[in-house]
Amino acid sequence: MRVRFTVAVCLSALLAAPLCAQKKGPGPAAKIIQPNPKQGRNQLDRIRKMTPAERRRLMERLPPERQKAIADRLERFQQLTPEEREQLRHQYELFERLPQERREAMRRLYQRFNSLSEERRPLLREEFQSLQALSVEERQARMNSDEFRNKYTAAEQQLLSDMSKILPENTPEKAPKP
Repeated sequence: MRVRFTVAVCLSALLAAPLCAQKKGPGPAAKIIQPNPKQGRNQLDRIRKMTPAERRRLMERLPPERQKAIADRLERFQQLTPEEREQLRHQYELFERLPQERREAMRRLYQRFNSLSEERRPLLREEFQSLQALSVEERQARMNSDEFRNKYTAAEQQLLSDMSKILPENTPEKAPKP
């Protein structure tokens, strides 16, 4: 269940956000790490298939904080099961098909989500997954319920509402599998 939430956002952060933020000028690494909607899966596969030495050379061109963030994310990715990896790749492809404006909005939401305390994140992740599986009308009813309002702070309610608006609309029969 946890993978489902992090799929679209985490993988985008894996390749798109941290790697695009590099300060060095374009070089050989730029071709590999710059997001391109038509090549999202190819880029991920390319980085994943690199030898440790090739990854090290690529990473050396990035600032130290970016190096650590990417290494941590890549390690988490490699610890996933093959099914989870494939699901993550699929979600990344969907993310890359979004217009740039929606991708940026999702990145900002991801940053807001990560600013939550460690204890609140799992609760909001679970609620978000539940909301994502609902139709628009059911989602709105849930967010207007007393239970929802009493369970989450105003900021958390706003975050869940914003997250629900930015992601593709789902009806129960179209909801993505966990």
